[in-house]
Amino acid sequence: MRFGAQTGGVEMRTVFDAEHEDIRTTVRKLLQRDADPDDLVVDAATNGFLGIGVPEEYGGGGSPDPRFLVTVAEEFVRAGHLGHAVRVVAHAGVAAPLIAEHATAETRAQWLPGLATGVTRVGIGRTALRVTASGDELILYGHAHSVVDGPEAGLLVLRVSDPAADDAVVLVDTTSPGIARTDVATPLALGGANLADLIFDEVRVPAKSRLPHAAVADFDKDDRLWLAVLAVAGTRAALDTTIAYVKERKVFGTPVASFENTRIVLGEALAQCEAAETLIDAVIAERVSSTLTTERSAVAKLQAIELFSRISDQGMQLHGGYGYMREYPISQLYADARYFRLGIDGSTALATELADRIAT
Repeated sequence: MRFGAQTGGVEMRTVFDAEHEDIRTTVRKLLQRDADPDDLVVDAATNGFLGIGVPEEYGGGGSPDPRFLVTVAEEFVRAGHLGHAVRVVAHAGVAAPLIAEHATAETRAQWLPGLATGVTRVGIGRTALRVTASGDELILYGHAHSVVDGPEAGLLVLRVSDPAADDAVVLVDTTSPGIARTDVATPLALGGANLADLIFDEVRVPAKSRLPHAAVADFDKDDRLWLAVLAVAGTRAALDTTIAYVKERKVFGTPVASFENTRIVLGEALAQCEAAETLIDAVIAERVSSTLTTERSAVAKLQAIELFSRISDQGMQLHGGYGYMREYPISQLYADARYFRLGIDGSTALATELADRIAT
C-alpha cells in the first residue's frame, strides 16, 4: 500500500502481494513501539530482516525476493529513520545476496551465518580503492569515505580498482592489519547510518577474497537499486511531512495549505512522486524476474535522487524559517538528500552511454 500517511491511500501497489504487506504491517508495529533508535538495527536482526535473503542452510530466511526488504526499508524511512534504513539495505540487500551468489562455499560458510543473525555487520565501500596482486595476496590502498556501519563492521564489501586488471569486489575481514577507522560521530546527514571513514595502508588479504568478475555488475546493480528505493521513500516522506505541516501552519488565520501556490507546488510534487514510485516498482519487478540491468538501475537511481533533492528543497521552502530548525523532519530529509547526491556517481557516463545508443 502507499506508505505515506498524508499522500497515500489504502490501495496496494501492484508490485506487492499480501505476504509483503504483512511484513510491512509487522515492521510498522515494531517501529511504533520501539522508542530507542539505537536499537532499530538490532531489532531488525532479531526479527530476521537482515537475513531475509540468506539461504536457509546458513540460518537465513531463504527468500531471494527483494520486495520483503523493500517494505522494511520503506517503513523505516516513513518513521523517520532513513539512516538506519541505509544500514539495513546495505547489509541485507547488497552484501548478503552478493556473497550468496558469488562467493565460494568456504566463504559463504564463513560469513553468511553471521550476516543472517546480524552478529556480523557489513560495511559497504563504494569508493574505488586501489588493489594490486602479490602472489596469493591482494594489497589494498586508499581511503573509503562514509562507509555505512563502518565503526562496527566485521566484514567490508569493497569496490576496488586494479590497474593491472578489471575492477573487482573484494571481501575484507576488518581484523586485517593496516585498517584505520575514523567514526563520523555527528554527521549532518544520515543520522543512524553509523558512518566511518576507513584508511587502507597496505592491507593484505587472501587473493580468494576477490569475488568473480560478474559480482561487479551485480554489486553496481543492487547498490543503485537500493539507493533508488530509499531516495523515492525519502521523497515520499518529505512530501508527507510538508503536507502535514502546511495543513497545521496558519498565516493570518489561514492554513498555508489553502494558498494557491502551495497547492500547485504540492500537487506537482505528488504527481512527480507517484511517477517515480511507478518507475521504482517496475525496476523492483525486473529485479524479481532477474531482468534488471545495471543501466536500468542507474537510470532509476539518477531520477530518484534528483527528485528527492528537489522535493525536499520545496518542502523546506514551504516550511519557511522553521525548515532550518533541526527538530523539524524536513531539515533532516533535506540534508539526507544532499548526501544521496554524492551517490550520483557515473551519471555523466550513463548520459554518454544513452547518447551513444541514440546515435547508433
